[in-house]
Amino acid sequence: MITCILLLFASCGGGKTNDQEQIVLYPDPPFKVADVYSQKWVAGVPDGGSGTNVHFTLVEFSRDVTIDKVYFREQVTKAQISPQTRNQFAGYFRNNNRRDVIMDIDPVKEAKNTPKTPFPFKLNDNEAVLSFLDGNFVRYTKITDIREEEMLALPSVKPNNEN
Repeated sequence: MITCILLLFASCGGGKTNDQEQIVLYPDPPFKVADVYSQKWVAGVPDGGSGTNVHFTLVEFSRDVTIDKVYFREQVTKAQISPQTRNQFAGYFRNNNRRDVIMDIDPVKEAKNTPKTPFPFKLNDNEAVLSFLDGNFVRYTKITDIREEEMLALPSVKPNNEN
């Protein structure tokens, strides 16, 4: 009887999996990565912010795919296609040092705080994951050996010398 109860409790958590276990990296995406680099940037104006952009060029599309998201350094963003070239994409990551947290004596107000969702991949600083739509399937592939370009310091004056 006690053995049956222990087996019942042991099997309760067996069906649960976390997101990382459900995501499988696709080793042979229907494209090749021709070039990829990251570049940190900092705005030249107060409160202008800073961040990192990841640029990548894909070639040899073997069938119609849509690049969806870029996962990089514990952040995720929608991939943006270059307006000039179909095969060039970028992920724009903004550093956000401020987090809006509600601190209140009223627990109902504090309950509006949303917990940070766990990052689904374990990546080194020079690695990223691309998600892409392949037909009706969302697939993920890892990009390694991302080179880091020199930091981009944006101008400290507004365009056309506007004040």
